[in-house]
Order: sequence, then structure tokens, then C-alpha cells
Amino acid sequence: MPRASSPACSGGVSPFEGTRGETRRELAGKDACGTSRAARPPGEPPPFSPSLFLPVLLLVLLTACSPAKTPEPPKPAAPAPAATNTPPAAQALFDRITKEFHLPSAEASGARRKELLGQAAAGYEQLLREHPTHTNLCAQALRSLANIRATEGRLDDAIALHASVAQRYPAEEWEILQSWKSAGDLLTDAQRAADAAPFYRQIVERFDRTNAAPVVQIIVRSARKRLAAPRRRGVRPSRAQRGGACGGVGICRRPSCVRALLRPGTAALRARPRRSAPQELT
Repeated sequence: MPRASSPACSGGVSPFEGTRGETRRELAGKDACGTSRAARPPGEPPPFSPSLFLPVLLLVLLTACSPAKTPEPPKPAAPAPAATNTPPAAQALFDRITKEFHLPSAEASGARRKELLGQAAAGYEQLLREHPTHTNLCAQALRSLANIRATEGRLDDAIALHASVAQRYPAEEWEILQSWKSAGDLLTDAQRAADAAPFYRQIVERFDRTNAAPVVQIIVRSARKRLAAPRRRGVRPSRAQRGGACGGVGICRRPSCVRALLRPGTAALRARPRRSAPQELT
């Protein structure tokens, strides 16, 4: 059964079929509708062929129906390496002062100890002058300088230096905590509990946190105990605790004194002198 010709090509055969016996050259001389190109008048456009238009139409439809690609957001640039807070020169200076002067001074004595402490103090002061913007290292140097002043017996200078750590470097919390603790302990050891209390109170107010590191919690608990200790020592003992109004030697008959004397193991009971009862006057 012969195939039907294309609607756009009247009376012709499909260009892909050809007739039996036609050569490739003869087929090349025909257009898409099978009409000889030589038989078409000059200037006349070739007849419309759906077989050529269909691939283009499909390409347009596929392009229009394809989902639009969302542009990918630009990838963030790699972060620049963080600058080191402490320059090598400042760190090297601090390490040299600590290793060559400050630490050896703990094992020295006499004039040699005094010399090493002086060299260490001068080195820390130099670091504070030459590298004032490097807060962590300066806070360490200032606290070390305060420890040297305390070792030299200059208590007031040491306390002032410890207090200045929080004023000059408010962001260096660990150094502040250590400085406040050192100042409070120095004053407590010097029997100046009233002056030590503000430092312990600042420790509790600033560092008493539930998420604090264990070492910080230990320091806070110690500060609480130090704050409570002066109040316990300041309570005046009762007369019975002091041994009665007579001092516990049993020379009076007040109830407080008698109770003190009757306590087991009371030394005053053993030392109580015997005397006769007073005679009534007639």
C-alpha cells in the first residue's frame, strides 16, 4: 500500500523515501517536499515543511517549560586568620623576665634574691610601657609585679597594683579574679580583714555563676568563707563561755559562773578553792 504524501507537499513523495532507482545526486536536487529546485521559479520561497519546523518547536517548548534555576548564593569568603593578640617580641620579653629573674628569685636568698626581684620588676615595667595594647600579657605582668611588691614587704603597693588590674584591663577576667583573691589573702594575713572584705565581695558578685569553671567555683566558695569568718570571730562569747564573771576561777556564785564550773572537764572546777560559807550577822 503506497504511503500518503505530506499535506504541505502536493503530489510529491517524501524526500526521505525517493523513488526506486533515484540516485543520491537526484535526491539532493529536490527540496523537502520532493520538488525539484530547478523547477521552482526564482525568488519563490520554498514550501513550508512541518518536518523541519517540528524539532525547533519542540526545542522551544522544552526550554520554556524547564524550571528556572535558582541562582546559587555566593559562597562566603574564607575567614582571614585571626591576628594573634600577643606579638612574638612581647611574649619573648615576658618569658625571659619570668625564666631568668622572677622564678629564680624564689630559690635565691639575701642580696641575690633582692637583685633578681629588682630585675624582674624592672622587666615587667618595661613590658607595660612598650606593649600597652596587649591586654592579656599586660594584665599578667601587672599581677606579677604586684606579687613582687608583696614579696618585698611593700604591702600597700602590692594591694594597689592588684586593684589596678581590674581598672586597666576590665576584660581579662581570669587575671582580675586572681588579683582580687591575692589582694584579699594578703590583707587577711596582715590582720586587715575589713580591708580584705571588698575584694572577696567583688569576687562573689562577679564570678558566682552556675556555669563557671570548677576552679572559679572553688575561689568563689573560698571568698564566701572569708566574708563569713570575721562575723563569726566578731560574736562576743557568752559569760559562761568565758568562764563566768569571775573568769572561771570560782570566786563568785553567779549562775553563769556556776554553770561554767559544772561543765565536765572544766579546769576552773579543779582549781576552785574551798572556803567556808559566810556566817549570818546577829
